[in-house]
Amino acid sequence: MNTFLTIEEIRKAYPEEWVLLGEPKIESALILGGIVVFHARTKKGLLEGRDLLQDFEHSTWTFTGEKKRGMSQWVSIYRQIPQKTVDK
Repeated sequence: MNTFLTIEEIRKAYPEEWVLLGEPKIESALILGGIVVFHARTKKGLLEGRDLLQDFEHSTWTFTGEKKRGMSQWVSIYRQIPQKTVDK
């Protein structure tokens, strides 16, 4: 599924979950939306979906629930750099 969803649509579809997003739209460190690539109940569970990000130039993750006390939320953007063979 390569459909762009707003953050409100993502929160409604995946409540209280961690979500990997491809090609996210971010403004002033706020995630406005993206393409849902994978979702999991735990942040550690996102590791299972990391290989699915290879088709996206940029990606990030977010938690769709309420931030709990002591829970840090980081917005990170990754640029996938394809490995190229170098001839010597």
